[in-house]
Parts: sequence; structure tokens; C-alpha cells
Amino acid sequence: MPVDTKGVLQPAIRFLLSVSLSGVSAFAQAVSYPNFSSTAGLTLKGTAIIAGAGDNKVLRLTEPKCCSAGSAFTTNVVPFQIAADIFSTFFQFRITNTGGIAPADGIVFVLRDAGTPGLGGTGANLGYDGIGKSVGVKFDTYRNDWESDDNHVAIQTNGIVMDEDTQNPYHVTKCVSPAGVTGCMANGDLWSVWIDYDGTAIHVALADNSTTRPQDLIVAPLSIPGILNYTSGAHVGFTAATGGGVENHDIVSWQYFSTYSPTPVGTEQIIPATLIGPH
Repeated sequence: MPVDTKGVLQPAIRFLLSVSLSGVSAFAQAVSYPNFSSTAGLTLKGTAIIAGAGDNKVLRLTEPKCCSAGSAFTTNVVPFQIAADIFSTFFQFRITNTGGIAPADGIVFVLRDAGTPGLGGTGANLGYDGIGKSVGVKFDTYRNDWESDDNHVAIQTNGIVMDEDTQNPYHVTKCVSPAGVTGCMANGDLWSVWIDYDGTAIHVALADNSTTRPQDLIVAPLSIPGILNYTSGAHVGFTAATGGGVENHDIVSWQYFSTYSPTPVGTEQIIPATLIGPH
């Protein structure tokens, strides 16, 4: 069931908590946007804007216009916990107003090294290609010549759109006309996404029009310390782009923690009205 965020008066809060684990000082950074009535703490680039009204405002990375790209990242770097670079994040997206040659192109959740560009290219680049040292999880709604279908999730690294560990939500591979089709990411539904990194593998789960966590769609071995400089932290956020095909790419809510604290499978995700601490 959709989460009601009406009445939220504290849309963008963040804090830094220093804790001690086995005698080692570590940081647990929490980012919470129950909605986007404020963009405090975020830097928007390209076509990214805030759309909607009141507590229903969303982060719109692109509008349904040709050949655009937008991004939003934390203005300050988010520190990692120890050297493992562990994290857990949950966000919701909605893709609407598809048009042009086909729905296109998609959204990428990104952790990028400090000092890297905050926005890549348009179209098939998804606003990600060209960013540089980074890790991304791509939610792709368009089939390019080198891709097998128009509805897939994949891992990206180092600012290069080169799919790894590609999977199809709900095993759906044909979404040229996605409206009303369960499992098509561009169907206009509110999608929930869980991404967790345990120090050795990245776990990705997503659900169509539900906030109950399903089984992981992707479990992929990954060395984030081998890609990012954990001592300086990373900017965390999203990119998206359009080309000959267009759509609204909206981020509706977002939580991020520098701790590995995955929501258990079969458990409904709670979107807090205010920030809750790491656990």
C-alpha cells in the first residue's frame, strides 16, 4: 500500500552520529527526505527541479522533453563507516508522461567519488555516463542497440553505462506501452527500491506499487572500497535522462544510512515523518 506522507513538516533533516564499534570510531550518516518540499542539503544540476505542491512535492530529474539530463546529489560528502563502505538506502520513484519514440531513458542511483562531475550525458547515458569514479544501480526503460530489452535493472561502475548483473523486474521484458502493465517500471505506479551493501555484495530489491520488501532481484559481488575513496566519503544521489523517447523521472521519497541495516523480506517499509537514527 502507498505510504501517506501528508502532514510532514520536516522534509529534509540530517545528522551525524559518532559511535564506537569494537573500539573503532565510525560514522553513521542518515539522510531522510519523506518528500521534497525542501531541497536543503542537495545540489541539483541540469533539468532537475522540484515539482508538485505542498507535502506532495517530488524531485523531478527530467521532464518529458527530448535530450535532457538531470541530477541531484548530497551537497556534502556522506562519510562511510570504517573501510567497508557499507550502506542501506530506500527510495521511491514514479515514471510518468511517457512519449516520443518510446518511454526513455531511466534513473540511476549513484555513489560518486568526491571531486567527480555531478552530471553525465543525455539519452542512453542516463545522466550517469561521464561522471567518473562511482557505483550506480540503473533502472532502464529503453532498449538501446546493445541491450536485450526495455525494462531492466543493472549495476554500473566508474561512470560508464556498461550493464552488469542485469535483471528484469517481475520477469517483464517488453514495455513499449507500459501504462497499466504490472512490472513495467514506466507504468506510472509508485515503485519502492531497497539497495543494501554488506561490504562484499550489493543487494537490490524493488516492488511495483508496494512498500513490502520482496526477495532480492540482484545480489552482486562488488568492492566499493576498490572504486571509491572511503576516507573522503562520497556524494550520494540520482541521475536520469531522456533522448528521442521521454518521460518524467520523479523521486518521491528517499532514506539513506551509512550502516548495513536491510529491511527484512516480507516487511513493510516505514517512511518516517522525521529522521530516525541508524540501528
